Amino acid sequence: MINKESGVSNIKNPIAACIDLGSSYFRLLVVDRSRMGGPSELTPLLEERIYIGWGRCLQEDGIITPGEAENALRALRRLVEDSAGAGCDSPVIVATNTLRNAVNAKQTTAMLEHGISLPVEILSQDEEAALSFAGVSSGTGGGHSSIVIDAGGTSTEIVWGVDGTIKGSAGIQLGTHGVRSRMPRGNLRRFSFRSCRDPVRNTADFIREQLDHFKGSQDFAGGKLSFLPPGGERPKIIFTGGTAVSTGILARFMAGSRSVMCESTVMTTRGFDLVRRRVRYAFESGRERFFPLEAERRDLLLPGLALMKGVLDLILADTFHVVARDLRWAVVTRENGRIDTR
Repeated sequence: MINKESGVSNIKNPIAACIDLGSSYFRLLVVDRSRMGGPSELTPLLEERIYIGWGRCLQEDGIITPGEAENALRALRRLVEDSAGAGCDSPVIVATNTLRNAVNAKQTTAMLEHGISLPVEILSQDEEAALSFAGVSSGTGGGHSSIVIDAGGTSTEIVWGVDGTIKGSAGIQLGTHGVRSRMPRGNLRRFSFRSCRDPVRNTADFIREQLDHFKGSQDFAGGKLSFLPPGGERPKIIFTGGTAVSTGILARFMAGSRSVMCESTVMTTRGFDLVRRRVRYAFESGRERFFPLEAERRDLLLPGLALMKGVLDLILADTFHVVARDLRWAVVTRENGRIDTR
């Protein structure tokens, strides 16, 4: 589990940064740790993301092409330069499922490290899950049990714990790119209604099969396919990841909120289903371009919503939270940027 260090006294350089090399986006976070009394009070100096989308290769032959690698290096150089401009010359760079499982991951990692003269740490799925849990928990406070679902581009991590302490986790080799590959090829507008039903059903079945093999999953299952224990306290359900954040933005946009960006959004499952229906209608009518999202995020909406729906169908929760914090927030609050998942 993560070594919990909330204190930030005696830090030589209070400016810390993390770059997360995800399957869809490369994301930078720069913070000034001297300004915080604790992780929940941390205010970012700079946040930036660049769409890469190289996780698609895992749904094909598993090989990162030279063009994708060069595109990744250009994006990474830009984020490293922006980090330096914000005060951190040596950001901690972590990579997740694409560089974990690509056929040529070692060669690609070496090329990236040579191109920026900085190390790239490949997180195991357990490490990714632990850091996601810590990052999300840094903004939600303690004193409660929670389940954190990080629905990513090529994998999904589910972690449960109490008061910031992890009790169990499960890693699933399915993300938005995987769900997208199960949808009919071609114009999503033509297939939105037909193609969203089967992937939701298939996604739930796939997750069910994988969870049966994970130790500790029965802690919440109790012999049933649910993470929620019978009676007593209900865990706080928290989603993070690109699709989850997009869903929170759309929920606020559809409700007429002036500010669609928010660090945390509370949603009911009924409200989520309404958002899904409206998104499908928008794609069928060609109005999805009016969503306050860039084109790359819109393209992953339907498969991402199918992935979230597949998880929600299994955890049987009435309400859940969507948060913008992620594993980067755990990395930047570690002393000297150290990653410790013992």
